[in-house]
Amino acid sequence: LKLSHSPDKGDQQKAALELSKLVEGTVFPAVSFGPLAHALCRLVPSEHRDVACYSAKAVKTLLLDDALRPQAVAVGIPAALVESLRRWSDEVTCVRELVGALQTLCWDRVAVPTVVSSGIVPLLLDLLASPDLETRLLCTATVANLMSYADSLLLTQDDVVQEVSQRVGAILDLAKSHDKAERCYAVAAVANA
Repeated sequence: LKLSHSPDKGDQQKAALELSKLVEGTVFPAVSFGPLAHALCRLVPSEHRDVACYSAKAVKTLLLDDALRPQAVAVGIPAALVESLRRWSDEVTCVRELVGALQTLCWDRVAVPTVVSSGIVPLLLDLLASPDLETRLLCTATVANLMSYADSLLLTQDDVVQEVSQRVGAILDLAKSHDKAERCYAVAAVANA
């Protein structure tokens, strides 16, 4: 955790890699998540690709625990993920980890308003045109998760409604994909909207 506060890229990279390995084999009780979450909030939006990627992987793994998602929202993980996604939107490995973490956050009703207010929707919709199938799948699944709240949480989010309505054609194009998973997620996104 101390290395995450170092200005040195090597220290940050070591911290990100070690945290990523640590969370894969450890169950964290909600009480001990705070310091770890703060360290990851610092590392995820890093200017160094490996630091951002390994940190996002750690976040994604931690967010699989339902109890940790509300705390992740409280410490600012969604904003850190979106900031990093803006920075690394051209790096497929980073995008996969970052969107995977955001998709996991969007499983939880408590997290959705914060994720949306972080500015994720335009980024996700832009990434639907990615040449990488896994990136498109993750983005389409995340859009489908978000759209499941279109009639409740997102009802007052005019900017989100406008953005999605302007890009519904791109989602419909994915519904015609040869890839079965991509078709399913795109249809789910449209049905949820």
